[in-house]
Amino acid sequence: MAVINTESAVPKQSKIENLLPRTKDGKSFILSEGLKNNSWGFINQWIACEKADGTNMRVHANQNGDFLIGGKSDNANIAGDLVTWIETKLGGESGEDARFILDKLAEIGYEGYTVTLFGEGIGPKLERNRHGLEEKQFMLYDVHFSKDDGRSFFAPPSDIQEIGTILDIPTVKMAPPADIETIYQMVSADEWEERIGYDAEGIVAYPPSPVYDTFGNRMCFKLKRADVLRIAEQVKAEQEAQAVAIEVEEGPLEAAEKIVEETREVVVEA
Repeated sequence: MAVINTESAVPKQSKIENLLPRTKDGKSFILSEGLKNNSWGFINQWIACEKADGTNMRVHANQNGDFLIGGKSDNANIAGDLVTWIETKLGGESGEDARFILDKLAEIGYEGYTVTLFGEGIGPKLERNRHGLEEKQFMLYDVHFSKDDGRSFFAPPSDIQEIGTILDIPTVKMAPPADIETIYQMVSADEWEERIGYDAEGIVAYPPSPVYDTFGNRMCFKLKRADVLRIAEQVKAEQEAQAVAIEVEEGPLEAAEKIVEETREVVVEA
């Protein structure tokens, strides 16, 4: 097996930021500052993708015939049975044939590109195995394409499931396009597990077509179910503290009215 190392020059996944900023110790959120990246607020539609809970993986196939497997970082250690699954599914008859991926994607319009598949290694002994699998697998969530002439881009989210189908590998689930407020409500809903089909870790959201900031970073954010529940507890605690302080100054009726209005503002901003 050829592995991704520091000399491979294989693209890495763009850093995915939290939707809301955290305090320096990471234990709570700074709700008064709004979104961590204010530019996200100018994008009206996002596609929320299932955030699989496992280990980050990269599978790379280039026009020189190199077929490389690696993790999020260069020289990462990968479980042997996960490597075997990837080689069997994506490495052609030899288990290391780059042409298998390249030829398959050429069938759906991506001809002549070097390809990097980004996915999550999921299954037994990989985090919580939330999918309840009996064997380790590679679940696709993003794809990067490039050519020697300098062209380089990520596939739009709408193409990920088609790419997964042509390669016969699982892909993350995706919700219809929605604004940030709707996505937040989806993750915070009591029916979260029922709506996505299992107790997913959360979502990663992308614009329907890739958008980049002034530094060339792809616009995207993540929102974990556990963080949403933590934010709700934080808001409740802050409101209770406010209630005590306001009641002392204004009396119980005025305090109640003020808290109702501030709660409405927090939900809308989130």
